[in-house]
Amino acid sequence: MKRLLMFFFTLGFASTVYPHAGEDHGPKVGDAGATTGPITLTPEAIKNLGVQSVEAKIGPLQATLSMVARIEPLPEKDARITARFEGRILEILAKIGETVKAGQPLLKLDPRQIGNPPVTLRSPIDGSITAQNLTFGQTFSADTVLMEVSDNHQMLARGITYENIDLAKIKTGQEARVVVDVLPGETFIGKVERLDAGIERESRTFEIFALIDNADLRLKPNSQASMYVGLGESQEVLSVPAR
Repeated sequence: MKRLLMFFFTLGFASTVYPHAGEDHGPKVGDAGATTGPITLTPEAIKNLGVQSVEAKIGPLQATLSMVARIEPLPEKDARITARFEGRILEILAKIGETVKAGQPLLKLDPRQIGNPPVTLRSPIDGSITAQNLTFGQTFSADTVLMEVSDNHQMLARGITYENIDLAKIKTGQEARVVVDVLPGETFIGKVERLDAGIERESRTFEIFALIDNADLRLKPNSQASMYVGLGESQEVLSVPAR
């Protein structure tokens, strides 16, 4: 047995590995500048490099589909305020960021048609003013969006991914994890609520919508994010944190 082990030990040192083109494997043992043995780091170096030691543990691990995402209001809770006629702004009754109730006056308008009395536009939903594209005295047309009112206590994370075989595994009701760029270190848990009807013809992309509770209104519309949706059942594996 000792002779057999010595044979393999010698064979291992006799093998030569050549770098591929464009690679540099550094100095070899015996070359000038080469070092052997363990590398010792001082406590200060360990702290500066952020080196961490963790215990590998058996735990559940699930394959996931990751995608870029954007935070958006629910379409049924996002109202764009238009007048449906031409006219001029007489009075602005609510300002951007203000919380409003359904039926609350937002604008007082002077219709362009002579003889028509001033018109007051009211909010169709509870929410807050998220857009205001007007100034006092401004004229507008029938299709001008004057204000936008949104109820953002629930938000949608719109995930976009390319056509792939994993799309058949995504179902409504599945858990989705969302990480928002402007809130690092936090993970928001939602549920897949809506799925694209098909693959987009030109870009070959598919959209997945996850519903997220936003009671504290910390999630802002149009924030960039990443979304992760699990695929299949979790399996018990030996693992360490990815970071």
